[in-house]
Order: sequence, then C-alpha cells, then structure tokens
Amino acid sequence: MENEISPLKKYQRTPKLFIDLPSKGNYYPKGVLDKVEELEVYSMTASDELMVRTPDALFTGQAVKNVIEHCVPAIKNALLIPTLDVDYILAAIRMASYGDTINMSATCPACSENSDYGIEVQRVMDHFDNRSFKNETRIEDFLFRIRPFTYKELTEIQKKTILLQRQIVQKTPGPEDDQNETELGEIYTTINQIATDAVCAMVTEVVTPDGDTENNPNFIRDFIINNDKVFYNGLKELQEQNVNSWKLPDVEVSCGSCENKFSVATTLDYSNFFVRG
Repeated sequence: MENEISPLKKYQRTPKLFIDLPSKGNYYPKGVLDKVEELEVYSMTASDELMVRTPDALFTGQAVKNVIEHCVPAIKNALLIPTLDVDYILAAIRMASYGDTINMSATCPACSENSDYGIEVQRVMDHFDNRSFKNETRIEDFLFRIRPFTYKELTEIQKKTILLQRQIVQKTPGPEDDQNETELGEIYTTINQIATDAVCAMVTEVVTPDGDTENNPNFIRDFIINNDKVFYNGLKELQEQNVNSWKLPDVEVSCGSCENKFSVATTLDYSNFFVRG
C-alpha cells in the first residue's frame, strides 16, 4: 500500500505561466536560481493566502519570501532576489492566482468620489520589459560600480525606517518639552544614517583615476562619508535615477460619477495585493 499512487496526483497544481526575469539573472548569488529563463509560476495555495494576510509576516518580509519560493520553485532563497525582480515576480504570482486585474481605490480630485479601478497586471509586468539598471557612474574621474539591493536589505531598511517614523509620531514635542525634542533629533540623525549607509552599501567597486581598484566595503564607505560631498551626492543621484526608472508609471482613470480623468499611482501594496478581486 505504501507504493500506491493516489488518483488525485494528476490533479495537483501545475504552472499557470512562465516568466523571464527583468534582471536577466544578474545580481543573483550562486545557487539562488535554478534557471534564468522560463521560470514556472504556480498559483497560491490556501496556506499561501493565510501567510500574506498575517501583518507580522508581511512586515518582516517572511510572507513574501515564503510565497515566492512556493509559487516560483526555481528561486531557492527569495531574500536574495535583487529588488529589480521582486514586483515583477509578485505580479506574475498575482496573475497566476487571480487573473489579470488588480482593484485599486482612488478618490476623484474633482468630485471627491472614492471608487475602485481595475489595473491590468500584465501592464504592470510589461513595464519592466525595457527597463535597465545603470550600474556605474563616473564622479571626479573616479568610477563607481553599484548593485541593486536584495529583497532582504530593502526590507531591513524599510523596517528600521518605519519603526523610527512611529517613534517620531509618539515623541512630537509640546511646549517646553526639551527631552522629546532632543530624542527627536537623535531619531532624525539615525534615519539620515540609515540613508547614508544604504548609499554606501550599494557600491561594489571604485576605480581611482590612477586605475587602482578598491572592493573592500569598509574602505569604500570611509571614502564616501569622509570625502567631498560630490561623491555621496552623485551616488545618491544615481540611486534615485534607478528607482525612478523602475518605478511603476501612473495610470489614467476616469471617474464613474463625474467622468473626470485623473492619474492614479500604481503601487503594489502587499497587504492587499494578494486579495482576490
């Protein structure tokens, strides 16, 4: 009986679509990907849906990690996915699970009517087809090479920033509240430090005007932080250029009440992104 094959076996879930990654497999550590092209995408199971509706699991990134690995088995460690691919992969999972439409709410600026609008998932995915990540820049005859953050790194940055922002709300000073004002200053300093560290962390290599190369992250960080601000500002600008290039474009919608046309920002809010409808 142990070798008996269940008749249900042939009805188990099968891939709903196949995808090629926008990054083309670049920036992945060895062993994270089984293959680069035609990755199978399966629909979510009931346990996947429960996971993505757990606030703590979403906040820590564990829910997204588990869902990606379960629905795209060619990815062995979703925490190490470069951020270039995360939204694309999640959009593919959404399409495989629920179809080609995401409902988003928006308020008409003309009549203040709040309505739901359908956004095509395929449109979200198509946006990434012609994106490219600019991975180097030259500043003052120094060549800087950079990489995108991993999903884990981005999640950690967001977690720290959100927690600090909550502290700011709690410590808004009143009249003659010197202690809270001092603590607020420390919080803002920490937020700025996180942003600075993020810019430094994305640099993988610096080539000097003499042709010498530096790959040590500690030496690179020290050079950027303790040098003329032109280096940090140039790297920050490159970071913003990449973010804006990969950012999903706004969608034009028409109000059902007054027919006013306006733009809606397309954001993949994971707390409702995996809700049917």
